[in-house]
Amino acid sequence: MIKGKSIFASKEQKTDLRKGFIRKVSAGLLVLTLTLSLPSGSLAVGKGAHRPDIFVLQGMLKSLGSYAGTINGYYDDVTQGL
Repeated sequence: MIKGKSIFASKEQKTDLRKGFIRKVSAGLLVLTLTLSLPSGSLAVGKGAHRPDIFVLQGMLKSLGSYAGTINGYYDDVTQGL
């Protein structure tokens, strides 16, 4: 044992360990929550779909100049033809 060094954790070290543990548990819960909240395969984007996500997709593509159709929220031939 080194003179003047304790083998026990100090208050600061215990606090740091608790904070680290809480961060890891919080991150794990966040990952679990996000994983369970992901849409199922039935909500996939494909021809014939009509969802708010399609509005967003069409809007983003239009702002990039890659979509010339109207933003209608339908994944149709115009959207698919990209």
